[in-house]
Parts: sequence; structure tokens; C-alpha cells
Amino acid sequence: VGLATAAAFALDPFVLLNANIGMETALGAAAVALVAYAAVAERPRLLVGAVIVAVLGRPECVLFVVALPLLPRMRRVRYLAPVVGALVLLSLARLALFGAWLPNTYYAKSGGTWGHARLGAAYIARTIADFPLSWAAPLALVIAARRRACAYLLVVAAVWLAFFLRTGGDLFEYSRLWFPLVPELTALAIAGAAELAGRIGPRAAIAAPLACGLLAGGRAAIVHH
Repeated sequence: VGLATAAAFALDPFVLLNANIGMETALGAAAVALVAYAAVAERPRLLVGAVIVAVLGRPECVLFVVALPLLPRMRRVRYLAPVVGALVLLSLARLALFGAWLPNTYYAKSGGTWGHARLGAAYIARTIADFPLSWAAPLALVIAARRRACAYLLVVAAVWLAFFLRTGGDLFEYSRLWFPLVPELTALAIAGAAELAGRIGPRAAIAAPLACGLLAGGRAAIVHH
């Protein structure tokens, strides 16, 4: 699964573009990947630190904090308290420095009209064309042992997408605002394909993810050239 995911990324010019287009985009992708790893690996302390780092990198990542109660283990006070405390301190610092509770990027992306919704729908359609494998991430729900973690990540992704309907998406192409979620969702899709193929046999469990990664990467190398 790891090799197949790496192949899909290495062959995709849009992945390389997003890795260099802006510091916060690449940093956001790395932070979200750490959140996903901590959730899937069931490491609650790492998840606490990861969601705090993610929020500092990209304000939209506060969705990972809001969704934490979807993971039964994360409902404990000893895990929620440091996350809430960090958000309170961050909000107080923002208020003291800038006179606002919410980050500037929220106000810059405010919309809410039907015109924004139409633009947002078009932007969502472009994310499908740009990174189609990320949209196959629900395949990971077939992995029974990791179903809760996958559901947690997918719920956040769904709300993240829905917010584009309010903001209208982005002026630029190449799905920059969706990209922070692309690495984790692509890995989930490939892992789900491996799980399904594994029900046929061990050889299929190896061949299926490699085929997914190479096909997705090969297609992207042509389309995104």
C-alpha cells in the first residue's frame, strides 16, 4: 500500500506542484497525514499533538478537533482537555493581536451566496478530475479493524468539501485547497482496494494496490502534464 501510494504521488505533476506552490499547502498536507496516521494507528497522544499542529498549519483543520468525539477513546477528558486548552490559547492570542476570534483566512473566504455555491460545485468537480483516487477513500470502510478511524477522516473530508459551496472554492486550478486531504484519502483508497482484493487471495492483495497506484499516477502524468 505504501509503495503504491508513493508511486501514485511521484508520477502526478499536480502533487509536485502543490508540494511547492505554497508553504502552508505542503505543511497542511504533512500535518493532516500525521493526523490520519495517529487516528488509524490508534495512538491517542500522538493524535492530540497532531490535531493541534494541524490547526496551527491550516485553520480548516479545526474540523479534526470538532470530530474527535467520533473516536470513542478520544472522548476522555485527558485527551480533549489539552486540545481545547490549545485552541483557547490560540483564540486569545489571535484576539489580542488582530482583534478577531477567527483567522483572517476565514473572513477572506466568506461567501454564502448562490453564486458562491455554483462556483464551489464547479471547484468540487475539478477536485474529482484532478485527484479521482482521493474520492475512492470510502473503500477503506471495508477494513473492519480501522472503520472508526476511517469514518472520522471521511466525515472531516465531507465537511471540508461542503465548505467550498460557501466560499466558492479557489481562484487557482490544481485543487490547492483540497490537496491537504489528498495524501491521506489516496492512501485510504489504495488500502481499501488491497483489503477487497485480499479476499480473493494474497497475490491479489499485492497486485490490486500496485495497479491502483500505477494507473492513477500514469493517468495523472498524462492529464496533468
